[in-house]
Amino acid sequence: MIADLATVFAVSEARGGWLIVSYTAAAAICLPIVGALSDRLGRKPVMTAGLVLFGIAGAAVGVVSTFETALFMRALQGIGFACATPVILTLIGDLYSGTRETTVQGMRVSANSLMNAVAPLIGGLLFVYSWRTPFLLYFLTLPVALWVWQSVPEIQPQNDWSYREYFDNTLVALQQKAMVLLMISFALRFVLFYGLITYISVLAKQEAAMTVVAVGVLMSVRGIAKTAMSTQVGRLSVDYDTVLLTCVSFFFLSLGIVIMGAMPNVLMLTFGITVVGIADGVLSPAQKSIVNKFSSTGTRGGVMSTAVTMQNIGQVIGPIIFSVMMGFVGVSQTFLTLGASVGALGVVSVAGILYLGNPLDSKLS
Repeated sequence: MIADLATVFAVSEARGGWLIVSYTAAAAICLPIVGALSDRLGRKPVMTAGLVLFGIAGAAVGVVSTFETALFMRALQGIGFACATPVILTLIGDLYSGTRETTVQGMRVSANSLMNAVAPLIGGLLFVYSWRTPFLLYFLTLPVALWVWQSVPEIQPQNDWSYREYFDNTLVALQQKAMVLLMISFALRFVLFYGLITYISVLAKQEAAMTVVAVGVLMSVRGIAKTAMSTQVGRLSVDYDTVLLTCVSFFFLSLGIVIMGAMPNVLMLTFGITVVGIADGVLSPAQKSIVNKFSSTGTRGGVMSTAVTMQNIGQVIGPIIFSVMMGFVGVSQTFLTLGASVGALGVVSVAGILYLGNPLDSKLS
């Protein structure tokens, strides 16, 4: 779609890529700030404003006439995304606890995975009619924002802290050993995940002679497995500790990538990507659940925003690390080596959390 939009705005495809960069850069810059705002001003105003900005700015891309204006609107949309996403994750922790909180996180991941699978198809069909039409879908966030404002209960901000006290308390929470390891695990997961989705097409084409359509089917298999498994993470959390689930699922995420690198034929690529989807279906909601359990209401927004920021860091450096290693050892060995090494670091970091326990428990004792 970037190539088509580059044609619409009469710019090169390379310059058209700035439509993605402007969005992600604006989101990355705002993420660390948004958590603090939600802790100080309340969840609902920040999330509602983010949803409204996301919807209006996204839809506006479809009506602008210049590329520069489109870039500006995409940047505003990125800010809206940053205001909404971490606050939604935090709000789940505010409203639910225990296995119910983990269940809701899983349902959120399932719905998100389903939308990621369906939205490109709908957008592509609408693009055939007019390049402007797909952007109108962003208006659908406006009734969601209205529902949030009218129906979601407000979590009162921690008003008795000064801003200095708030930042000091948030920093203390982030400096706990278990929390440091948790933040590292967020980055490591996205190093593996975005390295995988960036270069799986290269692996499949070079080693298994798979077509573009077949690679698309592979990614659909991953999405289906993740969507299905994330609906079950709440049930698993009834019998197993969330940190243990995170540790085991990180191991299987790594194993799936290793299998794909070690035996890159059609059958094993399909098996490996299915293992990855199942593992990530548990890992994604379980990690967010741990953040909510390990942070107090007064600092939860800031801590969750830090976790999402660590994901973004992993998202950026993951493809770079994969690319550099591919230049030395080839794509299959890269999947094998990084799947094993980065995965091992992830397992060790979460095992350390399991050993250290919840930092809030130590404060209470």
